[in-house]
Order: sequence, then structure tokens, then C-alpha cells
Amino acid sequence: MRPYGEFCPISRAAELLGERWTTQVIRELFCGSTRFSELQSGIPGVPKSLLTKRLRKLEDADIIRRNFGDGPRKVTYQLTQQGLELGEVILALGSWSQRWYNRELTDDRVEPSLLVWDMRRRVHTDRLPEKRVVTQFDFSGAAQERLWLILERPQPSACDFDPGFDVDIYVQADALELTRIWMGLRSWKAAMAEGKLVLSGPSELTRNFPDWFQMNVFASVPAGRLTAPVA
Repeated sequence: MRPYGEFCPISRAAELLGERWTTQVIRELFCGSTRFSELQSGIPGVPKSLLTKRLRKLEDADIIRRNFGDGPRKVTYQLTQQGLELGEVILALGSWSQRWYNRELTDDRVEPSLLVWDMRRRVHTDRLPEKRVVTQFDFSGAAQERLWLILERPQPSACDFDPGFDVDIYVQADALELTRIWMGLRSWKAAMAEGKLVLSGPSELTRNFPDWFQMNVFASVPAGRLTAPVA
């Protein structure tokens, strides 16, 4: 990105954050991703080469740190102290967007793999059954895809391929509708009543399924209300 050539700190920050995918990289690291493959799962649209480039630039700016284990696949990434502070800023930006800008989701904003990935990290693991629960999502609508979520302690996982386990819960959902639920714009109950979300499987599992999730971190942000300017 071409520098603005200004002393203003906002301009300086924009030079770092204004490049495509940079804020998403910081978001994923702030939300707990540490490995390159996890970053790819959390940012499904980013090319591998561009993700590498963004990570290098953030490392040069002391926003992130690389940690080396045994072998190339053991490399992990973490935010530095200033990176953690920046993560809080980006979280505040997301809250602003959810309050004022992101209230009307449309099909072109739906990405099922990102949705399931986000669901994976927002699970109340203490509420899960002792036995592993394999969930298969069959998405309809503009974004048609089949994905799996393996709900187990201590760490759930998401798959874009058949994990080879027997499926316990089948979720048939319009991708846009489930995204709206996840972002706090619709309720599970309303979507199921309208047939836009169907859960199939043992009743003791399907009945409790919605309660296993904390919902998206921005789902609780209320819509903004415009007021008259102060005279």
C-alpha cells in the first residue's frame, strides 16, 4: 500500500491495516488461531502466498511473533503485547459494525466454512455430552456445501471432508438463515418453526444442540438507534 505521507497516527495505522486481509489475520490470531492452517480455515478467501506476505509484514511491525518448534509444521504465531492491544481495537471496530452497519446480511456475505469454523471455537465444552457428537451440516440456498463439526472435549474441530465417524446430528439449513442466527439477528426457535433449520437425530442431542454454543462474539451487540444531533 502506498504511504499517505502524513504525520497523523490514524493515517499511519491505516497504512498497516488498510491492506486486504490484514485485519482478518489479526482477528483470527486474537480469537485463538496459532497455526498457518488455522488461519487459512478462518480466512477461507485468502491466497496462501498473500497470507504469508501479510504475516511477514505484521512480524516486521512487531504485531506478531513466530515461535519455532521441531520441524517446519511446528511454527506457530501469536500476537505481541502491541498486537493484543490492536486486537482490542479491531474488536471495537467489529462491535461498531455490528451495531450500525452489519444488521442486514445477504447471500453474498455468507461463507459456510467460516461459519462452521467460528461455531467450532464458540462451544460451551462443559455442556457437551461425554460422548463425541458428530454433526453434519447440509447447507442450502445460494451457498450450498456439506461440512462437519466434531463436538468433543477438550477441543471441537471442523472438517470440510467426511471425518469417517457415524453422524449423530444432521443439520439442514439455509446458509443465510443459520448465519443470521449465529450473528444474533434471528433465533433458533423461529428458524426451526419456519422449516429453515431442521435438526435430525436423537432428541436428547437435537434438543440441547443450540445451548452448546456461545454464538458469535458480536451477536449480543444491540442495533444502534439514531438520535437527533445535540444543538
